[in-house]
Amino acid sequence: MNFDHVALAAERVVPLQRLLAGRHGGVVIGGGTPPGSGFQAMQLRLGRGEDGMTIELLEPWDVDHNDFLVRFLRTRGPGPHHFTFKTQDIQSELERFRSIGFEPVGIDFSKTFWREFFIHPKQGHGPVIQVAQSDVDRGSMSERLDRALAGGETASWGVSWWSSDDVVRGSAISTLEQIVIATPDIDAGVKFYGDVLGGVVDRTARTATITWSGGTIMLEKLPVDRPRVDRLEMSGDNVAEEHLELGTRFVAV
Repeated sequence: MNFDHVALAAERVVPLQRLLAGRHGGVVIGGGTPPGSGFQAMQLRLGRGEDGMTIELLEPWDVDHNDFLVRFLRTRGPGPHHFTFKTQDIQSELERFRSIGFEPVGIDFSKTFWREFFIHPKQGHGPVIQVAQSDVDRGSMSERLDRALAGGETASWGVSWWSSDDVVRGSAISTLEQIVIATPDIDAGVKFYGDVLGGVVDRTARTATITWSGGTIMLEKLPVDRPRVDRLEMSGDNVAEEHLELGTRFVAV
């Protein structure tokens, strides 16, 4: 199991496209318009080579066929929507999750190239968790970045729906270092992200840092009623001390 990306949702993601590409040097490495999904997506990499993490931007699309994202935005507003973890054997993972008491939803193994299921926030610890298996080998992140920077195709599904003007890459490069989850219960978070999702845990009294090769999540004990994404921490010369955009807080470290 490996962390793949954090997804942020909004009615229109252009402001985030411009912020992440123009100000932070984010590179578009994928996206498109999955048929019947109810959303269009773009993935940007924040970092150099294998360092950093991937952010996926989601906005409603073709909502007559699927309005789940519209309903989410109506209820929660813009901001973090889900974390995606990838596995090489999703059938075994589905059976494992069920065996330890989880009730996965949205199970879809109908496509040969992409199979998935989800864990609802009430059973997880923070946002929706997507567990997926992709049989498409796009190579290492360094290879994907090299192809994207050379002008290679970036649409993973369907077409590149975004305007090239909205993803003009700035010269400064920022790195997404970690996602911070505010939680009232560090132990529950460690059990979920460490024991269930396979992250490597580094624990202190009030925090726990959980790491996969694809990214890092930090749990921070705070007086909140439920676990939630508190902020995305970034490093780099062009990172503001704190910036709020479409329900997501970006903080310099």
